[in-house]
Amino acid sequence: MAGRSAGRPRSYRARADDAALSSRVRMSAADRLAKVTGGGASWYPWRAFLLGLEGEHLSPADRAVWDNHANRPPRDGVGFPEAVCCVGRRAGKSTRPCSRR
Repeated sequence: MAGRSAGRPRSYRARADDAALSSRVRMSAADRLAKVTGGGASWYPWRAFLLGLEGEHLSPADRAVWDNHANRPPRDGVGFPEAVCCVGRRAGKSTRPCSRR
């Protein structure tokens, strides 16, 4: 017995491009993380990491966190296309992807 959609061509939802998203407010990953987690103090290192990863200007406190955990200087205005993180248990691995673009 065939299902309800048997014989119908598949339709795929088109992805939104930048023009379609121009009316939306663009948020940095650090802002989205704060929105998802409530911005608690325990999330501050992740926030500093995301700001540096996206090439945002780092405050002196953010720069101290970045220098303590990264072995490269941040690239203001450029950022990094990808990063690899070694994280342990309860490090926010499931919350961080929620804040991705």
